[in-house]
Amino acid sequence: MISKIESLASPKRLSLNKYRKILLETTDLCFYCEKPLVENQIDVDHFIPWSYIFDLIGTF
Repeated sequence: MISKIESLASPKRLSLNKYRKILLETTDLCFYCEKPLVENQIDVDHFIPWSYIFDLIGTF
């Protein structure tokens, strides 16, 4: 799995600032851990979809 992830070209990071307003209007909780969002401290870390991992190992 790591080799598949590491073999990807290094993508350029795009700013997600345009989505900040939408996120804060939708909820005031983190979609992952459900902790309260603090406007100037919102970050989205890497996320690997299950469909990508499923492709790597076939079945669970």
